[in-house]
Amino acid sequence: MKRKAIVGLVCATCLCGCATGSGEFENRLSRIERQNSTMEKQLMTSESRLQEQLDINDQLMKTSAQLHATVDELRTNIQNLTGRVEEAEHSVQSDDHSMSDSEQEITGKLNRVDEIARSNKDRIAAVEQYLDFEVTPPSQTSTAGTAATSGQPSKDYVYSDAELYASGKQALDSGQYEIARQKFKELISRYPKSDNADNAQFWIGEIYYREKSYAEAIMEYQKVIENYPDGNKVPASLLKQGLSFFNLKDQTNARFFLQEVINKYPTSNEAKIARDKLKTF
Repeated sequence: MKRKAIVGLVCATCLCGCATGSGEFENRLSRIERQNSTMEKQLMTSESRLQEQLDINDQLMKTSAQLHATVDELRTNIQNLTGRVEEAEHSVQSDDHSMSDSEQEITGKLNRVDEIARSNKDRIAAVEQYLDFEVTPPSQTSTAGTAATSGQPSKDYVYSDAELYASGKQALDSGQYEIARQKFKELISRYPKSDNADNAQFWIGEIYYREKSYAEAIMEYQKVIENYPDGNKVPASLLKQGLSFFNLKDQTNARFFLQEVINKYPTSNEAKIARDKLKTF
């Protein structure tokens, strides 16, 4: 009788253990399913944010292209308007008699054309400042052009730093990046103390940036900051480092460098661009 009681007790214990084990398994399975659902939602949110960021980058690239096109269009307009101004001036000055009604009309048109030309020049200056362009002075351009078109220089001829800089900038503006890079590097090597050396170093970084080689661009911009700390390209170099990190999807470093521009150069145009960029994060 005792044996039967013991056997019954053992069986009951086993059945209870099985029931308890089954309940724990179901609980664990339920927890895993909930965790999986949460992770899927987080993944969907991350993918959505990534797509939004990609859309922002595309929009920025389109905006930059539009600004470049606007600059080219405005320059063409100024050239055309300048021709019209010169033509109108010649028409007015060719007659020494008292001004007739038609001449007064010409003078009025001349004044309006001149106002439009000045307005377009102001618009170009504003756009170029936003894009951080640098216009090569005409005197330097003509010097470089003379050296480039006057035939093959003698073996003993050594280009000045101004000639190297002007020819490098001219190549950069025309999209000949490799030639520009070589000219700027030669300038820095030959004339390390030149007033154009820091600008040349900045444009080397800018060439890599335009080629979308952002890691190389960051290192070249850093040379501007380290080698020419008192130069006028330091704020722009910090800004472009931040934008390079942004394009590399490194928002932590991007935010750091953009904030550095704002902290060190709060009233600069670069600080304004940095503030606008930080609003997109």
